[in-house]
Amino acid sequence: MRVNEAISLADGLRPNALGEEIKARWLRELDMRIAEMLRLDAPAEDDGGAEKGGAGGHGGTGVELREGVDIDTDTPETPEWPRAMVWPEEDPELLLPDGNGLVYVYYLAAQTDYFNEEAELYAGDSARYNAAMAEAGAQWRREHAPRKRKGWRVM
Repeated sequence: MRVNEAISLADGLRPNALGEEIKARWLRELDMRIAEMLRLDAPAEDDGGAEKGGAGGHGGTGVELREGVDIDTDTPETPEWPRAMVWPEEDPELLLPDGNGLVYVYYLAAQTDYFNEEAELYAGDSARYNAAMAEAGAQWRREHAPRKRKGWRVM
């Protein structure tokens, strides 16, 4: 899903007077939280074999979330993920693969409800966002589960 598509779908769900710039910023912040939640900041080994970044650092993970999007990180001081958003000049792809785009739409709807002080709508959209995010996280964990070791037993 692209930024403009998410904004358009959310605006269709909750017409509002908020600017597209703030919505694009919300999407970028959400993408950053998603990258952290999915542990895309796992440290990687450098040329000497030592881990860079330590706990919560940003090593070169090279984790691919969606075809064509490779999250390659640098150092804890200068993370490069999610890639800098150059919106509206470009319409960047969001991190989650297609099929999980409702996460972005529900998040924008919930944010819109929050800033419009619509408590009941906010509660519903927040619940839908949380459910969609939980499903996206579960799907990612299923697809990226470590290989099972054969012959290993707990005694």
